[in-house]
Amino acid sequence: MDKAEPFLSVTGHSMRMDWVAILAIMALSNSLAGPATDQLPAMLDGFDQVRSLAFETGRADAFELVYPEASPLLMDDQELLASYIRRGVDIERMRMTVLEVDVVRATARHATMRVTDQLTEARIRLSDGTVRDLPRDQPTRRTLELTLTAKGWRISAVRQR
Repeated sequence: MDKAEPFLSVTGHSMRMDWVAILAIMALSNSLAGPATDQLPAMLDGFDQVRSLAFETGRADAFELVYPEASPLLMDDQELLASYIRRGVDIERMRMTVLEVDVVRATARHATMRVTDQLTEARIRLSDGTVRDLPRDQPTRRTLELTLTAKGWRISAVRQR
């Protein structure tokens, strides 16, 4: 895919089957006036899938579907991806697994969750062609805040616990 094309372009072979689920979740996240607490884990999974595909495809603009415009979180993920690209590291596969979600609070415009997740799969290709599976992370506990923006629900804060 030409890196200048919009991230969700469906020209050529740019669309993956994963996008069907992701687009459904993102549509749900954008249409909810206030999320039902049982929908928040699916929304979180959708955000994780978008992040994974952004890293796998090298498309920094995809992070705009996850974070609010100009947020530090958006800039952090975009810079992390740029650093991999500068070093000639391609992320071939990245999977986060959500192990536990506890909804602390949910209103019409804001939700707070305690999340335990884990990087369960990561494979990279180095500039010399070497492919490496990276070790699995230990489970990480975080508090996530989601905020309803003009473009839909976005992850607005992440704090390690």
